[in-house]
Amino acid sequence: MSEQVRRVDFVARGVASSFGAGLFLGLAPAAALAGPWLPAALVLAAVIGWPAALSTSERPLDTAPLPLRRTGFVLFALGRLAAAVAIAGTFGRYATPAQPVLGALGLVLVVCAAALVSLPPAVIRVAAAVVLACLALVVAACFAIAPVAPAVAAPEGGSVPGVLAAAGLLSVCFFGTFFGTAPTGRDRRGTVVVFAVVAVGCLAVAAAALYQVGAPRLALSPAPLVDMLAAADASALEPLLTIGVAVACGFTLLGVLRGLRVSGILEVRLVAAAGAATAIGSLLVPPDTALAAAAVLLLGDAAFRCIAVRHRYVRE
Repeated sequence: MSEQVRRVDFVARGVASSFGAGLFLGLAPAAALAGPWLPAALVLAAVIGWPAALSTSERPLDTAPLPLRRTGFVLFALGRLAAAVAIAGTFGRYATPAQPVLGALGLVLVVCAAALVSLPPAVIRVAAAVVLACLALVVAACFAIAPVAPAVAAPEGGSVPGVLAAAGLLSVCFFGTFFGTAPTGRDRRGTVVVFAVVAVGCLAVAAAALYQVGAPRLALSPAPLVDMLAAADASALEPLLTIGVAVACGFTLLGVLRGLRVSGILEVRLVAAAGAATAIGSLLVPPDTALAAAAVLLLGDAAFRCIAVRHRYVRE
């Protein structure tokens, strides 16, 4: 396999596993925090996500003392499990809004089965293309029609602390890069491409949401992209959106579960345990809460690893 083909597969895997709960669910609470400054929060989230992804590829904790490795593993595992719960809940809200928990449990079951087999590269490429096409369709629909002016003007909100908090929440969008690509090895140039694609996609969706819906309405939406299509008089496209969300959430959850690897534990048992924990979490924890917890834990894990990388280079 040539280097170019490997890079295409790397980028496809990263893109397919990046647009999960962070974008499809996180836009609403991020809009409540950042208001019209939502795009600025996304840019800051990308700045945060870049060193986080690099610190993961460095694997700095492999040679760290045992107490540090244990602390890092707890943050790493809990953060991924919280992200898994948020992803499953996001799928439920879009695919089965009347019974979101049932949809979440169904996704967990399907992804756990898929995690035990090797997917052909062509499937991953098609998945990435489907997700990007879905997002492009939503953005085009939102910009194709002028927004309806609200009957009563609502305060836009937004503040510096709000932008910072929204950036932390939306950083989950960019953690998908190492969810999907870390097991395949490092590719700095491929990682740059993935980050660029994810950043442009997220910014385009955020701009379309602010244009068509506005920050006050967006902040109240349980399924932001569904409401964006409704506001743009494009609800007929909702089945296509559901397909895109299903593919995006499925591959993001697949990357999360496959990344939970522990030495000495069979992959079948580990996937079953992670799937069971995700299912229980989906029954008990709302996806919004799980997303916030995932952001905090994954940021903590990234900070922990960045510090470990710095100390390792200082020692060397």
